[in-house]
Amino acid sequence: MLDIGSEHIPLTSRQMEILEYIAKGCTNAEIARYLGLSENTVKVHVARLFSALNVSNRTEAALYYQKSKEHQIQDGMYNSIVVIISDFKSNTLPQETLKKMKDAVVALLSLKTFVDVILESNLDQVDLNSRDSIFLRTEIEKTGDSFDVNIYIDDYKNKASIWNRNLSNSLFSGKHVEDWAAHAIAANVLRVLITQINLTEPENLSLPENKSSSILYGLRMIEIRSKESVQKAHLIFSGILKDNPHNIFALYGLAATEYLILMHHYSKDVEQTKMCFMQCCQTLKNLSQSSAQSWYIQAVGQMMIGDVPGAILLLKNALRIDPSLQMVYTLLGQQYCFTGDYQKGYEYMDYGFSLCPEFRYSGNNLVVMSILLYGLERYQEAIAVLEESFYLQTSSWINRGFYVSSLIHLGQINKAKKEAKELQKMIDEADLLTIRSALNILNVSLRKRVEESLSHVQLIIP
Repeated sequence: MLDIGSEHIPLTSRQMEILEYIAKGCTNAEIARYLGLSENTVKVHVARLFSALNVSNRTEAALYYQKSKEHQIQDGMYNSIVVIISDFKSNTLPQETLKKMKDAVVALLSLKTFVDVILESNLDQVDLNSRDSIFLRTEIEKTGDSFDVNIYIDDYKNKASIWNRNLSNSLFSGKHVEDWAAHAIAANVLRVLITQINLTEPENLSLPENKSSSILYGLRMIEIRSKESVQKAHLIFSGILKDNPHNIFALYGLAATEYLILMHHYSKDVEQTKMCFMQCCQTLKNLSQSSAQSWYIQAVGQMMIGDVPGAILLLKNALRIDPSLQMVYTLLGQQYCFTGDYQKGYEYMDYGFSLCPEFRYSGNNLVVMSILLYGLERYQEAIAVLEESFYLQTSSWINRGFYVSSLIHLGQINKAKKEAKELQKMIDEADLLTIRSALNILNVSLRKRVEESLSHVQLIIP
């Protein structure tokens, strides 16, 4: 029998994942479903885990997990946001469906390395005074063929509601409603943590007690994407990695900032930035193949060297681990846009938007969606999406070009000619190298379709 008070036993990342699920009371079949493995593979992992811990059953393994967590907290090493999940409520869905949904939400949120998930019934086991926490409540009601999913997230310390969103959607591609709803809930909880909890800038970003808030603050800075916010995120994640070089989210954050620095030409030393980015990718690869963030940032690395099929494979691995990671869906949509598979790209983008409606307004997601719709010859929808994007960000020659081309395909020549004057001005002021680089990424047939339509208003993209 294992002495719980003995020195910590080193486990692989996969063993740690399985141990955590065992501690949550999951069966082998449930673990297999959450991790995308066969039940036999899970049985092998469990047997090896029991051997490593010198335990004989799941109860002893769960006891080891709980004791090891207590030691981590006492040592000041365990710093996370606590998501407290209440019982889900529904006037229309059976209890078994609600239980499946709650189990799936717990499993999805537990994959985030800075989130600790507990049930309301276990509150007496957790000291919340020194930890950031939120309370999650969910109400579900069936209306026709769709479901209204209302998520309420409260700041547990202040008892104040900070977010309320109604998610209504028809069932997607034959997926079970509990699966879709669980992914949507997890996606929105993480988005709330990053964008809407009132985080103040930590006075000393390297302090261990501020690690979780620092990670969330850094992720928020990445999302803003200004030069100042990206540089601030770089400082945050570099500081965290000095104390903990194997922090998955800090590695992901640093790699993401290096990528943005390269894409937006913020770096004075491009080669050094590229080297740092690739080092982060390699460290993530060596550290954990069971982290969705690890697969995601490796996919970005493959994108940078032009390996689109490799990037798609890595992104699909990320979704296998964490189906609630919205940014993976939109990046997959972009990759399929480049390969010319517009239908598949549209489906990934649309599903990512359905999980978290607000995500459509992040970055260039609307522009990518409009290009996919253009590729599918759904020009009226492409115009509507592009006009939506004009309100949110400064128009570029790319989205303006697809806008003019879509108008021409719909026969709105006079309006197209008016818009073409603005487009010509943008092209004249743009960096030709940047234009050529962007056009080379597009599918050849798509580019020809744009060029042929623009010729009707005597406008040529160089």
